[in-house]
Amino acid sequence: DLLVTRLLDLSRIERLEELTRIEKLKIASVVNDVLNAPIRIKAIASKKIKVVIEIAKKSTINAEKILLEQAIGNIINNALDFSQLEAPLLLRHLKQIPLCQ
Repeated sequence: DLLVTRLLDLSRIERLEELTRIEKLKIASVVNDVLNAPIRIKAIASKKIKVVIEIAKKSTINAEKILLEQAIGNIINNALDFSQLEAPLLLRHLKQIPLCQ
């Protein structure tokens, strides 16, 4: 199931030739959508992971939704793959700091 889902997601992304639907997205909402995918709910439950989300509801990002979901999903999948039983999973958004002044 997980492998098939990942391959289908990758296939959809590979077909994108350019960013065409960049929109302002609420980060917390996208993270919640990604976490609530059935495959992740199962993985979180099976390892008894305690998910802690520290993302302000008003935090936003300009991005193409499918790409952001894929990026966040990959990070969460890696965290779940390497987490021990009953480990915490902290998802935190830090305020952006400009690189140049």
